Amino acid sequence: MIKVYHGSSVEVKSPSFEYGRIDADFGFGFYVTTDYEMAEKWACRRKNPIISEYTLDIDSCSCYEFGLDEKWLEFIIVNRKNSEDDFDVSEYDCLIGATADDKLFAIVEQYENGFISDEVAIKVLNCIKIGKQICIKTNNGLDNLHYERSIEISKERISELNKINYEERKFAAQKIKEMLQRENYNKR
Repeated sequence: MIKVYHGSSVEVKSPSFEYGRIDADFGFGFYVTTDYEMAEKWACRRKNPIISEYTLDIDSCSCYEFGLDEKWLEFIIVNRKNSEDDFDVSEYDCLIGATADDKLFAIVEQYENGFISDEVAIKVLNCIKIGKQICIKTNNGLDNLHYERSIEISKERISELNKINYEERKFAAQKIKEMLQRENYNKR
């Protein structure tokens, strides 16, 4: 059993796929994370941010965990475009891997548009703090997710999280800039 969190604007006592989006990182599913702060940040994107806490019996689920590599990068792009992919995930209850949040969006977009190679994108991604997400894809996965409680996020905490987000984006942008400058210098 692991403790996981879902950030939203509503208490989610009964997780279901109605809360999913088809164009999310790992496709349609119910998303949770083991990182409480990451769930807070997702919740704070909405009015009335609330964290729902669960236990997930991960041992009773078939899971695939992505590394921070080209396969992950390609899978994210395919899902965000809602297009077909050769990688079949239908046999898995849960997909686990890095979250392509707003810090990473610029990197993913530069790779997707052909401005940087997959090798450069992966190097940059491995230089910054990245949250981990779990996408529950099947009813078996949902059956092994058990609601514990919900937590409202205070206005003070929302302010703190906004500052943290700003600093993390600034740090990530600097690392991206440094890495790309290094890569361009090495190409000469």
